[in-house]
Order: sequence, then C-alpha cells, then structure tokens
Amino acid sequence: MLLLIAHQVREEYYRLEKRFNIQFNGNCLYALSHYLIHRSRQAQSTINNEKARQLEDFLVQKFPLLYRFCEAILGALTLKLDIEPQRIDLLLLVLWFHKNGAISQQQVTRAIILAHGYATASSIANVANRLLKSQLFESFDMPLDVTPEAIANQVMAYIESHALASGLIILVDMGSLNAIHRHFNRRLSTPMAIINNVSTGMAMYVGERILQGVMLEDIVREIGDDLAIEHQLYYPQTDKPRAILTTCATGLGAAANLSALLKASIPEALGIDIVACDVETLADHARREPMLSRYEVLAIVGTLDPHLADLPWISLDSLISGEGSRPLMRIFGELATAEQVSEINNLILKNFSLRRVIESVTILDTAKVINQVEQFLLRYEHLAGRDVPNDRKVALYVHISCLIERLIRHASPAQYTGGQCPDRELATLREPLVS
Repeated sequence: MLLLIAHQVREEYYRLEKRFNIQFNGNCLYALSHYLIHRSRQAQSTINNEKARQLEDFLVQKFPLLYRFCEAILGALTLKLDIEPQRIDLLLLVLWFHKNGAISQQQVTRAIILAHGYATASSIANVANRLLKSQLFESFDMPLDVTPEAIANQVMAYIESHALASGLIILVDMGSLNAIHRHFNRRLSTPMAIINNVSTGMAMYVGERILQGVMLEDIVREIGDDLAIEHQLYYPQTDKPRAILTTCATGLGAAANLSALLKASIPEALGIDIVACDVETLADHARREPMLSRYEVLAIVGTLDPHLADLPWISLDSLISGEGSRPLMRIFGELATAEQVSEINNLILKNFSLRRVIESVTILDTAKVINQVEQFLLRYEHLAGRDVPNDRKVALYVHISCLIERLIRHASPAQYTGGQCPDRELATLREPLVS
C-alpha cells in the first residue's frame, strides 16, 4: 500500500515541480505518503473553523506559491487515491513542507512551441528537451482550421497556471501566429516574446540560452543576428511587477548581497521583487531601459546615486542610520497595512546594521575594516579640529570599506573627476590615512 501511494505522490510531485518551481528533500515524498495512509486513523481535528480560517488566510499571504502547490498536489491525489482531504490537511501540509526546507528554484524564462499539424510542435519540443536534458519546452499542436482566439485561450491557460517571473518566449511556425497576443483576455504582467519560423535548431538555440540564464531581451536580440527570423517584444503597460533596485559601486555581487538583505526585510505577500543592478547598467540609458520597462520601479537603494529622474534614491548609509527608512515607509504606506509597515521597519533596523552591511559589500574581514576606519576617523577629527556627524560617519564606514576592497582588487571607479574633491580637503584626508 505504501509503495503504491509513494509512487502516486512521486508522479504528481514531478508533474507539478516544474510548474511551480518548488523543490523538496526526497524524504518529504515518503513522509507525505505515510501521512496519507495514517490520516484516516486519526481523530477528527478539534481546531474550530474560525481559527482554521485565520490560519489559512495567514498561509495564503505568507507562502502563496507553496500554498498553491499543496492545493494542486492534494487535488490531484484526491482523484487518484480516492481520498477526501479536509482543510486541516492542506494547512498542515503547507506548514510541514515549509518547516522541512521547501525552496523556490531559480526562476527561468519559460518557453512554449506553437505549430500547425498533428504533432509538429510536440515533435520539436520532444527532441529539444531530450537533447537539452531538461523539460524546458511545452508544446501545443494546432489543427489547420484553428482560430487565433482558440490558440490565445490555450496560451492564456498556460500563463495562468505557471509562474512566469522571468518572462515567456513563444516559438511559432507561421507569421500569422505573431498576432495572437491581440486576443489575450487579460493584461500581461510579465514580458513576452513571439518568434516565428520555429525549427529544432531554433528551439535548441533558445533553450541553451534559457538554461544559461540569459535574459529574455538578450535572447531576442541575439537570435536576430544568428538566425533569419522576425521577433516582437512586448512589455506590460500596466500591472507591471513592482520592484526595488539595489546597486553598489563595488560591483554586481555586492548589489546582490544588498538585495538579499532587503528581500529578507519585506514580506513576500507584498509581491515586491528586489533586483540587483550594476552601476554601469543604470548609467547607460540603452541598458537600463529594459529594466525600467519590465518593472514598476519603486526606488533604488545602494552606495552610488545614479541620478535617475522620477525614481526615489535611498542611500545605503541612510538605511543604516535609520534616515532612509522614512522614504521606504512612504512607498510601503500605499501598498501595505500598518502592521506590515511596522514589520518592515523593524526588519530593516535589524538587517541593515553597520556590520551586516559591510559584510555584504566587501569580502574583507569586517572587524578589521571597521577598526581601521574607526582609527582613521579619530585621527581625521583630531587633525581637522572638528567632529564628524554620526550620519556622515556611517557613510564613511561604508564608502571607505568599498574603497579598501577596490584598492585590493585594483578595480578603480568607472567614472571619476579630480575636481570632485578640492586639494586642500585631500591633504587633510591623506595624513590620517598614511599615518
């Protein structure tokens, strides 16, 4: 009995794993099988309906993707195993999977193949998936007399049942399918590209780049140079995903670490992406435009102000000192409840301590760096005959830490003019640095 149920659980898990981008420890599947066997022997749950409803509302907001996954797998097993799950089964399953390390896999661009004929699309998808050793492509075989509306309905059903965080590429066999986006019955909330003249070679070309993590925009641009195709790229005009960008003068790696700190401070239920960008991308109009078209950017957080009009800038040192939390609270005040705003504020104060931030932006020994900068500031205050304000000290801790790392890595700033600091100020700064 256990082997039969375990087989059914494993089969449904593998079917839903790609759809929801969720990965579990293999032992979870056997534990779920044991639970389904023994649940019928347990007494009726004593939790009252009101408490169950409150717990359900909390889990839906806190773990939306995991909740939908558990709903789907219980729904499928209900039919296959002829069981009647209760609400408490779903709630326990969500809590247990979360406790045992359910993780969201890296979101990648998804791809589907649309082609007329009995098995044209499925044949191309099957060959490409086998050669790529990944179930990357979904296929839709279209009868010759099918209408664009019917095709659009199938695509929309796919979009609604799959997480498309990084976009969707549709490979089609004829130019007439390029216009199917006009028949979509709701607005897009993620970028979508339609590429015609699909072939096995094209599917391999696109699939390899998706698995390498290449951005949708770069795939579309490069395929035009390498293959004779036509392409169109659409960005959502409304309902864009909300995002906060992070950037750092020391590079993309430090920006990604800052992104992780900020992501840990914002409830998942708000649906706000935290996206790391390098300074050069934000400084270049052509390179930053796809990012700004893809997201509704709420603010930019980092160590170097890119000076972009209409986008709030929040410096990293102001977050550490507590000053930067005010503009963040103004942003979240329109998107979150008072309780969530309070939670965000507390998490920012906790996560953006000076030590944690310096650990994020450098690879150096944090304790030694902080001690060296502290000694420099004491000598500077003595020589300059003035006290440095606390908020300025915080900024200096962060920027001097970045400076030390750049010197060690021989990575000078991309843009710098000597006129940014007068010689008389440089003379005062040099002495405590070299003494």
